[in-house]
Amino acid sequence: MPSMRSLTSFAFSALVAVSSSAPTVSSMPSLIERHDSPLSPPSLPPPPSPSVKSSLPTFSPPPPTYENQTMCINYYFEHLPEYKDLYDCTVYDATKSFYDARYYQKKAIEKLEEEAQCAKDQADFADRVNQFAQAELAYAAEQKRFEWASKKFEHEKASLETSKKAFQALINQKVLEASQAMEIKHTCEKVFSEHTNEYIPKHSI
Repeated sequence: MPSMRSLTSFAFSALVAVSSSAPTVSSMPSLIERHDSPLSPPSLPPPPSPSVKSSLPTFSPPPPTYENQTMCINYYFEHLPEYKDLYDCTVYDATKSFYDARYYQKKAIEKLEEEAQCAKDQADFADRVNQFAQAELAYAAEQKRFEWASKKFEHEKASLETSKKAFQALINQKVLEASQAMEIKHTCEKVFSEHTNEYIPKHSI
């Protein structure tokens, strides 16, 4: 019966054989270099418009062979600049393509979200422009009504001033007439009292 050590050696050899037989990406730049280069994923479909729900494929990593393997591989690749020079990951080549694809998928989703946000901002701006145009029209209409009301007010004000002048002239005329009548009264009464031969008093005071 094989020993535990021989089984472990066999399993490690099989894992190395699987990783060696997987398609290598040694001719491709490293993940860190890929992050610094322009994105040009050849196999991803063009992103849909922001109004269309994303139909990006979902990539699955290789199945784990021991406990916490997937979590640790994820952590390794997510912190690659920190651990690349400390550890040689035996499944690096086998899983690198998955993480590259996931990286491009993330960028594609971010692009979709950015385009959706841009479309939303454009729609909001268009709404603001439309609201401003409506407010401008309302302001122009109110300004015309104000101008009409101002002209009417000035006309009524001028009419009032004319009426006030005419009324004041009438009052002045009445006052003048009353004053003249009083003056005539006094003058005539003086004449009546002085010329008693002509204006004989009917009774003595």
